[in-house]
Amino acid sequence: MPQFWSNYITGKEAAWTAIFTLVLTVFTGVLAWVGYTANKNTVVSQRAFISISGFGGNKILGHDGKTIVGVQFLTGWQNGGSTPTRKAVTHCSWQHWSPELPSSFEFPDIPDPINGPDRPFVVAPHGVTTVPMIIPMAEWQDVSAGKTRLYVWGGQLTTTLLAAHQERLSEFCAEITNVSIAPTEVTWQTVSCKIHNCYDEDCSDYAKRAKEH
Repeated sequence: MPQFWSNYITGKEAAWTAIFTLVLTVFTGVLAWVGYTANKNTVVSQRAFISISGFGGNKILGHDGKTIVGVQFLTGWQNGGSTPTRKAVTHCSWQHWSPELPSSFEFPDIPDPINGPDRPFVVAPHGVTTVPMIIPMAEWQDVSAGKTRLYVWGGQLTTTLLAAHQERLSEFCAEITNVSIAPTEVTWQTVSCKIHNCYDEDCSDYAKRAKEH
């Protein structure tokens, strides 16, 4: 032991100090990285994550209280995160087409006559909200008769509470099919479009929408 101490310790205090300082620096860096990763994972898991929860609707009756004159079509948005939405806006549009939407279709925001192009909305943590738009009865009748095809599309944009300047985008497109019209009700099914169902950077218009938000 005296020989070891003499060979490796005595007179080499500065070198050992440098070694221990390096080890401490590396260990501190590892701890910092672990903390950063844990915080990043917390942000990802708790941020407001908005997605389509489904579609629904209510019939609209005319002045006689019996004749169906349209359908209030409802788009459901669900928040899978642990924080509420912040500065969220949504836009939903519909349009008939024949025979089908072209691959070059740009999915424009057709202004709602009441709410305008964008509708502010809030979704609580793990909550669901619906956004309505009115589709006249003639559109449903044309689809039922096989004259046209009816599409609904839209999206929502929100700013996460847990990270500054991070815009989160969800977009959807669906075709309304199998329309059945009875004197007292209208029923239908929806099928996802081949395109325009996406999240965040996977959406081709993400940069444009985030800049405008």
